[in-house]
Amino acid sequence: LEEYSLFIYGNSVELYDWDGNKKKILYLDHYGQRIMSSEDGKRLYLFSDDNRSRNPKEPHIWVYDISSLDSQPTVDVAEMEKAREIKYRNDMEYRSKTKPKTVKVDYIKEGDMMADFELYDYDNNPHHLNEFLGKGKYTILEFSSLGCGPCQIAKPTLEKFYKQYKDKFEMITISADRLPEWKKKPLGEVSWHDWNDFKFAREILKKYDVPGFPAFVIIDADGKVLNECFGLKPFVEALKDYIPAEEVDKIFKE
Repeated sequence: LEEYSLFIYGNSVELYDWDGNKKKILYLDHYGQRIMSSEDGKRLYLFSDDNRSRNPKEPHIWVYDISSLDSQPTVDVAEMEKAREIKYRNDMEYRSKTKPKTVKVDYIKEGDMMADFELYDYDNNPHHLNEFLGKGKYTILEFSSLGCGPCQIAKPTLEKFYKQYKDKFEMITISADRLPEWKKKPLGEVSWHDWNDFKFAREILKKYDVPGFPAFVIIDADGKVLNECFGLKPFVEALKDYIPAEEVDKIFKE
């Protein structure tokens, strides 16, 4: 399913208890969505809890024909109604046995010690965000995606900055791209480190409370988070705490 990119947001779909074509509600790991396969295994029904339908007995349903993804799927009305009935019954049973849980995320803030994660380079070698600590340099985390226009526009200027100050800063791009697209990028596109955790950087983005791209985090040589910046302009201003302002302006305003 991940290969077909059937689902919105481009998220990785993790399925649990897949049982062939048996009529059974399957839970996704994101957005509260569920899927059910048809009895013949040719169609998938995706139940979307996105408030398109305010009646829980009539959830909005997307239909996908997995035997021919390019064709318009045939919809069996009776089958769809049965799917709705099963979905509603299972939801009510599930809710009656569980209590809502509040998940608290301990976000990294300025002044906190950095959180470490394992990522991989283009050759699948493992790396850690903290591997440059204790070497007398600042570490810059750049959160980016190929689909982010401002990220791509900023790359030439960031390249100029890094080449001039790589003795003072290590820079790591944390890519939130799907693996196939990320692997298609030309090797050597940037001269700094470009890593991917192969999980869309979900946990990293959550931990560092990244609201969008590009975003930057500046960390000192001991692992303390000094600055969290959303967008290039706040990042440029933050750099002036570590580099003479006139030098920063010369690089980023040319």
